Amino acid sequence: MGRRGVLAVVVLTVALAVTSGGWYLSANGGHEEEFASCRFEGNTLVLTYLHGVRTRVEPSIDARGGDLVVSLRTRSGGGVQPAIALFGEVQFQSFSGPTTVRYPDGRVLDCGHTESETKARLPRPRTKVGKR
Repeated sequence: MGRRGVLAVVVLTVALAVTSGGWYLSANGGHEEEFASCRFEGNTLVLTYLHGVRTRVEPSIDARGGDLVVSLRTRSGGGVQPAIALFGEVQFQSFSGPTTVRYPDGRVLDCGHTESETKARLPRPRTKVGKR
């Protein structure tokens, strides 16, 4: 086999490796998850979620339309993963104020749009009464 033949085999091998890697990443790109809760604190959208150990979490928002479109993509890492749920929170500033929040498939999240509703759901601080 001449020099051109060896070069052709190398190029085809590299192309096959790159294509296989792309197919693998496409097939194992993660999962779409739902947020655990959604609320507005003034003009700030607060989304909470649960995830596992060694899980890459990618929350995103698209505010280009009239609604806020949110998504939560997770990708599990390799190896043994203990059954532990971790809490996460992400905040997005909405310059237009509270508006409709939905997933990319069109399902609407119930986020409570008024500040009084948000305050009603927040835990009230406890005061200690005691002797000095």
